[in-house]
Amino acid sequence: MFFALASRVCVADEPAPSGAVASTGPALSQKDYREIAAKYIASARAAIFSETDAHERDRMFSFLAAAQARMGAIEAAKASTQEISGLSPTRDYGDHYRFVPKDYALRCIAAEQAKVGDMEGVKITIDDIQGPRTKDEARLDILAWQLRREDLAAARATVDAIRNKYFAVEHAHEGMVRALTGIAVRKSAADSLPLLEEALVEAQKCTAGESQAAALKHIVAAFVQLGNLPAARRIADIPLTAAWSHAEHWQGELFGAIAVEQSRMGNVGESTDTLAMIGDAKVTSIATSEAATEQARHGDVSGAKARANLIPLQFWQSRALCGIGEAQTQNGDLNGAKQSLLEAQAIGEKLDDPSLRGIALSRVAVAQAKTGDFVRARSTVESVKDSGWDESALSEIVAEQAKSGDTASGSFVLMAMQYYTESPRRQIIASEARAGRFTNAEYLADSIKDPSIRWRAKLTLAEAAKELAGGRAVSDIAEIDD
Repeated sequence: MFFALASRVCVADEPAPSGAVASTGPALSQKDYREIAAKYIASARAAIFSETDAHERDRMFSFLAAAQARMGAIEAAKASTQEISGLSPTRDYGDHYRFVPKDYALRCIAAEQAKVGDMEGVKITIDDIQGPRTKDEARLDILAWQLRREDLAAARATVDAIRNKYFAVEHAHEGMVRALTGIAVRKSAADSLPLLEEALVEAQKCTAGESQAAALKHIVAAFVQLGNLPAARRIADIPLTAAWSHAEHWQGELFGAIAVEQSRMGNVGESTDTLAMIGDAKVTSIATSEAATEQARHGDVSGAKARANLIPLQFWQSRALCGIGEAQTQNGDLNGAKQSLLEAQAIGEKLDDPSLRGIALSRVAVAQAKTGDFVRARSTVESVKDSGWDESALSEIVAEQAKSGDTASGSFVLMAMQYYTESPRRQIIASEARAGRFTNAEYLADSIKDPSIRWRAKLTLAEAAKELAGGRAVSDIAEIDD
Protein backbone atom coordinates (compact mmCIF):
# COMPACT_ATOMS: atom_id res chain seq x y z
CA MET A 1 0.00 0.00 0.00
CA PHE A 2 2.88 2.39 0.81
CA PHE A 3 4.28 2.25 -2.72
CA ALA A 4 0.87 2.39 -4.36
CA LEU A 5 0.07 5.56 -2.47
CA ALA A 6 3.51 7.06 -3.08
CA SER A 7 3.04 6.67 -6.81
CA ARG A 8 -0.01 8.92 -6.66
CA VAL A 9 1.62 11.80 -4.78
CA CYS A 10 2.23 15.04 -6.66
CA VAL A 11 5.85 16.08 -6.87
CA ALA A 12 7.38 19.00 -8.73
CA ASP A 13 6.41 19.26 -12.42
CA GLU A 14 3.98 16.34 -12.10
CA PRO A 15 0.34 16.79 -13.17
CA ALA A 16 -2.25 16.54 -10.43
CA PRO A 17 -4.23 13.28 -10.32
CA SER A 18 -7.89 13.36 -11.24
CA GLY A 19 -10.14 14.64 -8.47
CA ALA A 20 -7.38 16.48 -6.63
CA VAL A 21 -8.24 19.54 -4.56
CA ALA A 22 -5.21 21.53 -5.65
CA SER A 23 -2.08 20.76 -7.60
CA THR A 24 1.53 21.71 -7.00
CA GLY A 25 1.31 24.00 -10.04
CA PRO A 26 0.39 27.71 -10.03
CA ALA A 27 -0.41 29.23 -6.65
CA LEU A 28 -4.08 29.49 -5.84
CA SER A 29 -5.76 32.78 -5.05
CA GLN A 30 -7.11 33.70 -1.63
CA LYS A 31 -10.59 33.22 -3.03
CA ASP A 32 -9.66 29.67 -4.08
CA TYR A 33 -8.42 28.90 -0.58
CA ARG A 34 -11.57 30.33 0.98
CA GLU A 35 -13.64 28.05 -1.24
CA ILE A 36 -11.49 25.06 -0.25
CA ALA A 37 -11.97 25.88 3.43
CA ALA A 38 -15.73 26.25 2.98
CA LYS A 39 -15.86 22.94 1.14
CA TYR A 40 -14.16 21.08 3.97
CA ILE A 41 -16.31 22.73 6.65
CA ALA A 42 -19.48 21.81 4.72
CA SER A 43 -18.19 18.26 4.34
CA ALA A 44 -17.43 18.10 8.07
CA ARG A 45 -20.95 19.21 8.97
CA ALA A 46 -22.49 16.68 6.61
CA ALA A 47 -20.46 13.90 8.23
CA ILE A 48 -21.62 14.98 11.69
CA PHE A 49 -25.28 14.83 10.74
CA SER A 50 -24.80 11.35 9.28
CA GLU A 51 -23.29 10.08 12.55
CA THR A 52 -25.74 7.97 14.54
CA ASP A 53 -23.80 7.64 17.81
CA ALA A 54 -24.83 10.52 20.12
CA HIS A 55 -21.50 10.79 21.94
CA GLU A 56 -19.46 10.72 18.74
CA ARG A 57 -21.72 13.34 17.18
CA ASP A 58 -21.23 15.65 20.18
CA ARG A 59 -17.46 15.12 20.05
CA MET A 60 -17.43 15.98 16.35
CA PHE A 61 -19.38 19.18 16.94
CA SER A 62 -16.93 20.16 19.69
CA PHE A 63 -13.94 19.61 17.38
CA LEU A 64 -15.68 21.52 14.58
CA ALA A 65 -16.33 24.44 16.95
CA ALA A 66 -12.68 24.44 18.05
CA ALA A 67 -11.49 24.49 14.44
CA GLN A 68 -13.88 27.29 13.54
CA ALA A 69 -12.64 29.32 16.51
CA ARG A 70 -9.01 28.84 15.46
CA MET A 71 -10.01 30.04 12.00
CA GLY A 72 -11.41 33.24 13.53
CA ALA A 73 -15.08 32.34 12.97
CA ILE A 74 -16.17 32.81 16.59
CA GLU A 75 -19.90 33.18 15.91
CA ALA A 76 -19.90 30.06 13.73
CA ALA A 77 -18.03 28.23 16.47
CA LYS A 78 -20.59 29.26 19.07
CA ALA A 79 -23.38 28.14 16.75
CA SER A 80 -21.72 24.72 16.52
CA THR A 81 -21.64 24.43 20.33
CA GLN A 82 -25.41 24.94 20.33
CA GLU A 83 -25.70 21.79 18.23
CA ILE A 84 -24.13 19.73 21.03
CA SER A 85 -26.94 17.81 22.67
CA GLY A 86 -25.30 17.21 26.01
CA LEU A 87 -27.34 14.03 26.23
CA SER A 88 -24.48 11.68 25.46
CA PRO A 89 -22.66 10.02 28.37
CA THR A 90 -19.51 11.76 29.58
CA ARG A 91 -16.37 9.74 28.90
CA ASP A 92 -14.06 9.32 31.91
CA TYR A 93 -10.38 9.17 30.98
CA GLY A 94 -9.06 8.68 34.51
CA ASP A 95 -7.12 10.98 36.83
CA HIS A 96 -10.36 12.86 37.52
CA TYR A 97 -10.52 14.02 33.89
CA ARG A 98 -13.73 13.77 31.92
CA PHE A 99 -14.19 14.93 28.35
CA VAL A 100 -17.26 17.13 28.17
CA PRO A 101 -17.72 18.13 24.51
CA LYS A 102 -19.41 21.50 25.00
CA ASP A 103 -17.04 22.62 27.75
CA TYR A 104 -14.04 21.66 25.62
CA ALA A 105 -15.37 23.67 22.67
CA LEU A 106 -16.08 26.71 24.84
CA ARG A 107 -12.59 26.58 26.32
CA CYS A 108 -11.13 26.63 22.80
CA ILE A 109 -13.36 29.56 21.84
CA ALA A 110 -12.35 31.52 24.94
CA ALA A 111 -8.66 31.00 24.16
CA GLU A 112 -9.10 32.33 20.63
CA GLN A 113 -11.04 35.35 21.91
CA ALA A 114 -8.21 36.05 24.36
CA LYS A 115 -5.65 35.96 21.55
CA VAL A 116 -7.30 38.92 19.87
CA GLY A 117 -8.05 40.78 23.10
CA ASP A 118 -11.83 40.25 23.21
CA MET A 119 -11.97 40.04 27.01
CA GLU A 120 -15.70 40.79 27.23
CA GLY A 121 -16.32 37.86 24.92
CA VAL A 122 -13.97 35.71 27.01
CA LYS A 123 -15.92 36.42 30.19
CA ILE A 124 -19.23 35.45 28.57
CA THR A 125 -17.76 32.27 27.11
CA ILE A 126 -16.15 31.13 30.37
CA ASP A 127 -19.37 31.78 32.26
CA ASP A 128 -21.06 29.28 29.93
CA ILE A 129 -18.58 26.52 30.85
CA GLN A 130 -20.25 24.15 33.30
CA GLY A 131 -17.39 21.97 34.57
CA PRO A 132 -15.19 23.57 37.28
CA ARG A 133 -12.07 21.83 35.96
CA THR A 134 -12.49 23.10 32.41
CA LYS A 135 -13.42 26.55 33.72
CA ASP A 136 -10.14 26.67 35.67
CA GLU A 137 -8.15 25.52 32.65
CA ALA A 138 -9.82 28.20 30.54
CA ARG A 139 -8.89 30.89 33.06
CA LEU A 140 -5.26 29.75 32.95
CA ASP A 141 -5.34 29.84 29.14
CA ILE A 142 -6.56 33.43 29.33
CA LEU A 143 -3.82 34.45 31.76
CA ALA A 144 -1.17 33.05 29.44
CA TRP A 145 -2.54 34.93 26.43
CA GLN A 146 -2.90 38.18 28.34
CA LEU A 147 0.79 38.01 29.22
CA ARG A 148 1.73 37.22 25.63
CA ARG A 149 -0.18 40.27 24.53
CA GLU A 150 1.54 42.34 27.24
CA ASP A 151 -1.90 43.21 28.60
CA LEU A 152 -0.70 43.44 32.20
CA ALA A 153 -3.77 45.24 33.58
CA ALA A 154 -6.07 42.55 32.22
CA ALA A 155 -3.80 39.78 33.57
CA ARG A 156 -3.81 41.45 36.99
CA ALA A 157 -7.62 41.66 36.89
CA THR A 158 -7.89 37.99 35.94
CA VAL A 159 -5.69 36.95 38.86
CA ASP A 160 -7.82 39.04 41.24
CA ALA A 161 -11.03 37.59 39.80
CA ILE A 162 -10.06 33.98 40.41
CA ARG A 163 -8.18 34.31 43.72
CA ASN A 164 -9.57 32.35 46.67
CA LYS A 165 -11.91 30.34 44.46
CA TYR A 166 -12.00 26.58 44.73
CA PHE A 167 -9.67 25.13 42.12
CA ALA A 168 -10.50 21.84 40.42
CA VAL A 169 -7.04 21.62 38.84
CA GLU A 170 -3.94 21.30 40.98
CA HIS A 171 -1.74 23.58 38.89
CA ALA A 172 -4.12 26.57 39.13
CA HIS A 173 -2.02 28.23 41.85
CA GLU A 174 1.10 27.62 39.78
CA GLY A 175 -0.60 29.34 36.85
CA MET A 176 -1.39 32.34 39.01
CA VAL A 177 2.23 32.49 40.18
CA ARG A 178 3.39 32.39 36.56
CA ALA A 179 1.12 35.32 35.79
CA LEU A 180 2.18 37.36 38.81
CA THR A 181 5.88 36.83 38.10
CA GLY A 182 5.29 37.63 34.44
CA ILE A 183 3.76 40.94 35.46
CA ALA A 184 6.48 41.59 38.05
CA VAL A 185 9.43 41.34 35.65
CA ARG A 186 7.81 43.94 33.44
CA LYS A 187 7.59 46.41 36.34
CA SER A 188 10.15 48.46 38.21
CA ALA A 189 12.00 46.85 41.12
CA ALA A 190 9.88 48.76 43.65
CA ASP A 191 6.58 47.82 42.01
CA SER A 192 7.61 44.20 41.48
CA LEU A 193 8.31 43.29 45.11
CA PRO A 194 4.65 43.27 46.30
CA LEU A 195 3.73 41.14 43.28
CA LEU A 196 6.45 38.59 44.07
CA GLU A 197 5.40 38.47 47.73
CA GLU A 198 1.85 37.83 46.53
CA ALA A 199 3.18 35.09 44.21
CA LEU A 200 4.96 33.47 47.14
CA VAL A 201 1.68 33.28 49.07
CA GLU A 202 0.02 31.57 46.10
CA ALA A 203 2.93 29.13 45.77
CA GLN A 204 2.48 28.06 49.38
CA LYS A 205 -1.12 27.11 48.59
CA CYS A 206 -0.04 24.40 46.12
CA THR A 207 -0.88 20.96 47.49
CA ALA A 208 1.28 18.96 45.06
CA GLY A 209 5.04 19.18 45.46
CA GLU A 210 5.77 19.30 41.75
CA SER A 211 3.44 22.29 41.25
CA GLN A 212 4.82 24.06 44.29
CA ALA A 213 8.40 23.53 43.14
CA ALA A 214 7.57 24.87 39.67
CA ALA A 215 5.85 27.91 41.19
CA LEU A 216 8.84 28.72 43.41
CA LYS A 217 11.18 28.39 40.42
CA HIS A 218 9.12 31.02 38.60
CA ILE A 219 9.65 33.34 41.58
CA VAL A 220 13.38 32.62 41.68
CA ALA A 221 13.72 33.35 37.96
CA ALA A 222 11.86 36.65 38.42
CA PHE A 223 14.17 37.76 41.23
CA VAL A 224 17.22 36.94 39.10
CA GLN A 225 15.81 38.88 36.15
CA LEU A 226 15.23 41.84 38.45
CA GLY A 227 18.83 41.66 39.69
CA ASN A 228 17.91 40.63 43.23
CA LEU A 229 20.15 37.56 43.65
CA PRO A 230 20.03 37.52 47.49
CA ALA A 231 16.23 37.28 47.39
CA ALA A 232 16.42 34.49 44.81
CA ARG A 233 18.80 32.51 47.03
CA ARG A 234 16.60 33.02 50.07
CA ILE A 235 13.81 31.15 48.28
CA ALA A 236 16.03 28.05 48.50
CA ASP A 237 15.73 28.23 52.29
CA ILE A 238 11.94 27.94 52.10
CA PRO A 239 10.91 24.32 52.76
CA LEU A 240 8.34 22.70 50.53
CA THR A 241 5.03 22.30 52.32
CA ALA A 242 3.75 19.72 49.81
CA ALA A 243 5.11 16.21 49.33
CA TRP A 244 7.42 15.75 46.35
CA SER A 245 9.58 12.82 45.26
CA HIS A 246 12.53 15.15 44.53
CA ALA A 247 12.32 17.05 47.81
CA GLU A 248 15.76 15.88 48.95
CA HIS A 249 17.31 17.76 46.02
CA TRP A 250 15.09 20.81 46.38
CA GLN A 251 17.78 23.31 47.33
CA GLY A 252 20.02 22.09 44.52
CA GLU A 253 17.21 22.43 41.99
CA LEU A 254 16.58 26.01 43.11
CA PHE A 255 20.26 26.87 42.69
CA GLY A 256 20.10 25.20 39.28
CA ALA A 257 17.17 27.42 38.30
CA ILE A 258 19.14 30.47 39.41
CA ALA A 259 22.18 29.38 37.38
CA VAL A 260 20.13 28.81 34.22
CA GLU A 261 18.48 32.21 34.54
CA GLN A 262 21.87 33.86 35.06
CA SER A 263 23.16 32.16 31.93
CA ARG A 264 20.04 33.25 30.02
CA MET A 265 20.88 36.82 30.98
CA GLY A 266 24.47 36.42 29.80
CA ASN A 267 26.04 36.34 33.28
CA VAL A 268 28.23 33.27 32.67
CA GLY A 269 30.62 33.83 35.57
CA GLU A 270 27.81 34.20 38.10
CA SER A 271 26.10 31.16 36.61
CA THR A 272 29.26 29.05 37.06
CA ASP A 273 29.57 30.13 40.69
CA THR A 274 25.96 29.17 41.37
CA LEU A 275 26.31 25.76 39.70
CA ALA A 276 29.21 24.98 42.04
CA MET A 277 26.83 25.35 45.00
CA ILE A 278 24.51 22.50 43.91
CA GLY A 279 26.45 19.40 44.91
CA ASP A 280 24.28 16.55 43.57
CA ALA A 281 25.72 15.16 40.30
CA LYS A 282 22.39 14.66 38.51
CA VAL A 283 20.96 18.04 39.47
CA THR A 284 24.26 19.70 38.51
CA SER A 285 24.24 17.89 35.15
CA ILE A 286 20.68 18.98 34.34
CA ALA A 287 21.29 22.61 35.28
CA THR A 288 24.65 22.76 33.50
CA SER A 289 23.08 21.33 30.34
CA GLU A 290 20.39 24.04 30.32
CA ALA A 291 22.89 26.77 31.22
CA ALA A 292 25.20 25.71 28.35
CA THR A 293 22.30 25.96 25.90
CA GLU A 294 21.52 29.49 27.08
CA GLN A 295 25.20 30.41 26.79
CA ALA A 296 25.22 29.22 23.16
CA ARG A 297 22.11 31.31 22.43
CA HIS A 298 24.20 34.33 23.39
CA GLY A 299 26.74 33.29 20.73
CA ASP A 300 29.41 31.84 23.05
CA VAL A 301 29.51 28.39 21.48
CA SER A 302 33.07 27.51 22.47
CA GLY A 303 32.37 28.48 26.09
CA ALA A 304 29.13 26.52 26.06
CA LYS A 305 30.89 23.41 24.76
CA ALA A 306 33.63 23.75 27.36
CA ARG A 307 30.91 23.86 30.00
CA ALA A 308 29.13 20.84 28.45
CA ASN A 309 32.33 18.80 28.56
CA LEU A 310 32.40 19.21 32.34
CA ILE A 311 29.00 17.52 32.80
CA PRO A 312 29.56 14.28 34.73
CA LEU A 313 26.60 12.31 33.30
CA GLN A 314 26.78 11.36 29.61
CA PHE A 315 23.05 11.61 28.95
CA TRP A 316 23.00 15.25 30.03
CA GLN A 317 26.24 15.92 28.20
CA SER A 318 24.53 14.74 25.01
CA ARG A 319 21.50 16.88 25.81
CA ALA A 320 23.74 19.90 26.35
CA LEU A 321 25.47 19.49 22.98
CA CYS A 322 22.10 18.96 21.33
CA GLY A 323 20.82 22.15 22.95
CA ILE A 324 23.90 23.99 21.73
CA GLY A 325 23.23 22.71 18.22
CA GLU A 326 19.62 23.89 18.44
CA ALA A 327 20.83 27.33 19.57
CA GLN A 328 23.24 27.49 16.63
CA THR A 329 20.41 26.60 14.25
CA GLN A 330 18.29 29.42 15.69
CA ASN A 331 21.24 31.78 15.26
CA GLY A 332 21.70 30.74 11.60
CA ASP A 333 24.94 28.77 12.01
CA LEU A 334 23.78 25.57 10.29
CA ASN A 335 27.23 24.09 9.67
CA GLY A 336 28.22 24.63 13.29
CA ALA A 337 24.91 23.17 14.42
CA LYS A 338 25.44 20.02 12.36
CA GLN A 339 28.85 19.50 13.96
CA SER A 340 27.49 19.99 17.49
CA LEU A 341 24.68 17.54 16.78
CA LEU A 342 27.16 14.94 15.53
CA GLU A 343 29.00 15.32 18.84
CA ALA A 344 25.73 14.92 20.74
CA GLN A 345 24.88 11.85 18.66
CA ALA A 346 28.25 10.23 19.30
CA ILE A 347 27.78 10.53 23.06
CA GLY A 348 24.14 9.42 22.91
CA GLU A 349 25.10 6.26 21.02
CA LYS A 350 27.36 5.24 23.90
CA LEU A 351 24.55 5.21 26.47
CA ASP A 352 23.90 1.72 27.82
CA ASP A 353 20.31 2.33 28.92
CA PRO A 354 18.09 1.80 25.83
CA SER A 355 15.45 4.25 27.09
CA LEU A 356 17.97 7.03 27.72
CA ARG A 357 19.60 6.31 24.37
CA GLY A 358 16.20 6.56 22.67
CA ILE A 359 15.40 9.88 24.36
CA ALA A 360 18.79 11.39 23.57
CA LEU A 361 19.00 10.30 19.93
CA SER A 362 15.38 11.12 19.15
CA ARG A 363 15.97 14.71 20.20
CA VAL A 364 19.19 14.82 18.18
CA ALA A 365 17.31 13.52 15.14
CA VAL A 366 14.66 16.25 15.33
CA ALA A 367 17.37 18.89 15.76
CA GLN A 368 19.17 17.51 12.69
CA ALA A 369 15.97 17.81 10.68
CA LYS A 370 15.71 21.47 11.65
CA THR A 371 19.12 22.04 10.04
CA GLY A 372 17.72 20.57 6.79
CA ASP A 373 19.73 17.33 7.09
CA PHE A 374 16.76 14.98 6.66
CA VAL A 375 18.77 11.97 5.53
CA ARG A 376 20.90 12.00 8.67
CA ALA A 377 17.88 12.74 10.86
CA ARG A 378 16.01 9.70 9.56
CA SER A 379 19.13 7.56 9.98
CA THR A 380 19.55 8.71 13.57
CA VAL A 381 15.97 8.00 14.57
CA GLU A 382 16.07 4.65 12.75
CA SER A 383 18.88 3.62 15.12
CA VAL A 384 16.45 3.78 18.06
CA LYS A 385 13.48 2.20 16.29
CA ASP A 386 10.92 0.72 18.70
CA SER A 387 12.46 2.60 21.63
CA GLY A 388 9.13 4.23 22.37
CA TRP A 389 10.52 7.63 21.36
CA ASP A 390 10.99 7.15 17.64
CA GLU A 391 7.40 7.75 16.51
CA SER A 392 7.06 11.28 17.90
CA ALA A 393 10.54 12.12 16.57
CA LEU A 394 9.65 10.85 13.10
CA SER A 395 6.47 12.90 13.03
CA GLU A 396 8.47 16.05 13.77
CA ILE A 397 11.09 15.15 11.16
CA VAL A 398 8.45 14.63 8.49
CA ALA A 399 6.73 17.88 9.45
CA GLU A 400 10.06 19.72 9.05
CA GLN A 401 10.55 17.98 5.72
CA ALA A 402 7.12 19.10 4.57
CA LYS A 403 7.86 22.72 5.48
CA SER A 404 11.00 22.59 3.37
CA GLY A 405 9.18 21.20 0.32
CA ASP A 406 11.34 18.08 0.25
CA THR A 407 8.74 15.53 -0.90
CA ALA A 408 10.61 14.02 -3.85
CA SER A 409 10.01 10.44 -5.00
CA GLY A 410 7.17 9.87 -2.58
CA SER A 411 9.55 9.38 0.37
CA PHE A 412 7.49 11.87 2.33
CA VAL A 413 4.37 9.74 2.05
CA LEU A 414 6.21 6.50 2.74
CA MET A 415 7.32 7.95 6.05
CA ALA A 416 3.96 9.52 6.82
CA MET A 417 2.17 6.22 6.38
CA GLN A 418 4.16 4.65 9.21
CA TYR A 419 2.07 6.43 11.83
CA TYR A 420 -0.99 4.95 13.40
CA THR A 421 -1.73 7.68 15.95
CA GLU A 422 -3.75 10.76 15.15
CA SER A 423 -1.54 13.70 16.10
CA PRO A 424 1.49 12.90 13.87
CA ARG A 425 -0.72 12.38 10.83
CA ARG A 426 -2.51 15.67 11.35
CA GLN A 427 0.77 17.52 11.82
CA ILE A 428 2.10 16.10 8.57
CA ILE A 429 -1.12 16.86 6.70
CA ALA A 430 -1.14 20.41 8.09
CA SER A 431 2.46 20.98 6.98
CA GLU A 432 1.72 19.82 3.43
CA ALA A 433 -1.48 21.85 3.20
CA ARG A 434 0.15 25.02 4.52
CA ALA A 435 2.78 24.64 1.84
CA GLY A 436 -0.09 24.77 -0.68
CA ARG A 437 0.24 21.11 -1.66
CA PHE A 438 -3.40 20.19 -1.14
CA THR A 439 -3.21 17.22 -3.50
CA ASN A 440 -0.62 15.54 -1.29
CA ALA A 441 -2.41 16.56 1.88
CA GLU A 442 -5.77 15.24 0.72
CA TYR A 443 -4.31 11.89 -0.35
CA LEU A 444 -2.72 11.58 3.07
CA ALA A 445 -6.04 12.37 4.73
CA ASP A 446 -7.94 9.93 2.51
CA SER A 447 -5.42 7.19 3.31
CA ILE A 448 -6.43 7.17 6.99
CA LYS A 449 -8.64 4.16 7.65
CA ASP A 450 -10.21 5.30 10.91
CA PRO A 451 -13.17 7.50 9.85
CA SER A 452 -13.00 9.64 13.00
CA ILE A 453 -9.31 10.48 12.48
CA ARG A 454 -9.86 10.97 8.75
CA TRP A 455 -12.65 13.43 9.53
CA ARG A 456 -10.44 15.50 11.85
CA ALA A 457 -7.69 15.45 9.22
CA LYS A 458 -10.11 17.11 6.79
CA LEU A 459 -10.78 19.79 9.41
CA THR A 460 -7.03 20.37 9.49
CA LEU A 461 -7.16 20.97 5.73
CA ALA A 462 -9.93 23.54 6.25
CA GLU A 463 -7.82 25.40 8.83
CA ALA A 464 -4.79 25.42 6.55
CA ALA A 465 -6.84 26.70 3.61
CA LYS A 466 -8.33 29.46 5.75
CA GLU A 467 -4.85 30.48 6.86
CA LEU A 468 -3.64 30.64 3.25
CA ALA A 469 -6.70 32.71 2.38
CA GLY A 470 -5.45 35.38 4.75
CA GLY A 471 -7.23 34.27 7.87
CA ARG A 472 -5.77 34.00 11.33
CA ALA A 473 -2.55 32.01 11.46
CA VAL A 474 -2.97 28.66 13.17
CA SER A 475 0.26 28.06 15.06
CA ASP A 476 -0.69 24.62 16.31
CA ILE A 477 -3.41 22.26 15.16
CA ALA A 478 -4.19 21.17 18.71
CA GLU A 479 -3.22 23.94 21.11
CA ILE A 480 -5.62 22.61 23.72
CA ASP A 481 -5.47 18.92 24.50
CA ASP A 482 -8.67 17.01 24.04
